[in-house]
Amino acid sequence: MNTRILTFDPKYQSAVIQHILEIDNGEFDLNLSLEDQPDLTDINKAYIKPGGNFWVAVDQNDTVIGTIGVCNMENGLGYLRKMFVKPAYR
Repeated sequence: MNTRILTFDPKYQSAVIQHILEIDNGEFDLNLSLEDQPDLTDINKAYIKPGGNFWVAVDQNDTVIGTIGVCNMENGLGYLRKMFVKPAYR
């Protein structure tokens, strides 16, 4: 499999939202909506501008197959959020 890990680009915004909601609701049956996860509506504001980062893994067709965000906690510390990988790529 030819996969790449890329720093978030807004062109992946809708694909990231769809990817996360599919796993949240399809695999874990959490019944979450986009409104329940406002950080996904502006990834730059929620993750990157405060000093964290967000990455997407894409396959050979540029389809999002994984995500991970790091939130800045200051003093060189951070925490992981939105770590979701499609089952076929785990």
